[in-house]
Amino acid sequence: MKSAGDHINLYFDLYWNFKSQIILKELPAGSRIPTIEDLHKQYQVSHGTVRRAMELLENEGLISRKAGLGTFVREDVDLPMWVYDKSIEEIYSVLRNLRIEPICDGWVESPARIQAIFREYKDAHCAPMVYRIKRLTISNRDNRKRMITEIFAPGWVVEGIDFEKLRYSPVYETVAELKGFKAAHAHEIIRPWICDKANGELLGVVAGMPLFHRTSIATDPENRILFIRETLTTANILVMESDLE
Repeated sequence: MKSAGDHINLYFDLYWNFKSQIILKELPAGSRIPTIEDLHKQYQVSHGTVRRAMELLENEGLISRKAGLGTFVREDVDLPMWVYDKSIEEIYSVLRNLRIEPICDGWVESPARIQAIFREYKDAHCAPMVYRIKRLTISNRDNRKRMITEIFAPGWVVEGIDFEKLRYSPVYETVAELKGFKAAHAHEIIRPWICDKANGELLGVVAGMPLFHRTSIATDPENRILFIRETLTTANILVMESDLE
């Protein structure tokens, strides 16, 4: 198993691997967790490491054991730290003060967690493939204030748009300017998170540092999702945003 960082215990790394999947609904409620033996072979860690990780998940109320059946993600898991609504203009007033550095982009098969969000919305329209943009944004005022974003947009939204422009510009403003699609509402979920090694290198923080994971959903007046934006931010980013708003 590849550890998030040399100083993070393997059992905690495995625990966080599963917790993040449960938070994002990659492992939805009712999903069966592999056996200790299967996890031992899959992640190449000791049985004791697997047991300790599973104990953490169980103590936190994320999984439960069913005699004779196995271990499953609980049906009543409720993990968001808080949920609030804000205007799309408020969200992008912050982005105008940030420098965007693209990491990668292209058409991808819509991840399970993104498909799950689309299914929650009435009249949702999403093909199996979505356009994904991953980028690093850095405060022009303080290089230490950074966030990583992944944006998922359905084909009908980005069709005909210059992708080079999307890589360096706020998606909502670009889509509104070039195609006339207007977002009427933004729904945002903020969750506690732990930084892994790869994202820590981009953010300039150590693996294991507490972060916030933010999922923003922008919809048009017909309640169609224009895009879904996932963000990893440090606490400093949230303070900066509060000040700017």
